[in-house]
Amino acid sequence: MQSLKKTALLGSMLFSLGVGSSMAGAAGFSPPGPFSSTGGSVVLKWPATFQAPMTCNLSVSGSIDENGVATITAASLSGNNALCTLPKVQGLPWSVNLSSASQGTITNIGFSMLNLARPGESVCGPGSLAVTWDNATHMLGAANQAMNSNCTLVSLSVTLAGSLTTHP
Repeated sequence: MQSLKKTALLGSMLFSLGVGSSMAGAAGFSPPGPFSSTGGSVVLKWPATFQAPMTCNLSVSGSIDENGVATITAASLSGNNALCTLPKVQGLPWSVNLSSASQGTITNIGFSMLNLARPGESVCGPGSLAVTWDNATHMLGAANQAMNSNCTLVSLSVTLAGSLTTHP
């Protein structure tokens, strides 16, 4: 009976260590607190542009929580292209969750724009996109991903300001 108790205790200790180490291995951003972008761009193709690529500047800001999740609470589009004043950001807040130190997912990202070919809004998203993160340049990126309503995110790149890094 005594050996059974020892075996159960050892098993529960090993299980706890395994759970703890897998949680410690979860990827995320650090340090917690606010962030903003120093520059960025997004290229979209959608029915509102007759599937021609439209490049606009993208600015974002938000915060990192204690779990290392980045939440983008504000985003805006601008640019020299007069069309960049037409799209609207959809789905805020956007959440960026890392699955590793260099890859993750941005959820709830979306854009809308008046469809010049047909009356009504042309909506891209909200949805989820696979993203990359470069710790050295603080660049969040995505490329060549289909969104709903016959839209394509050709590219997204935004440099986040501050001393943001990832932890494994």
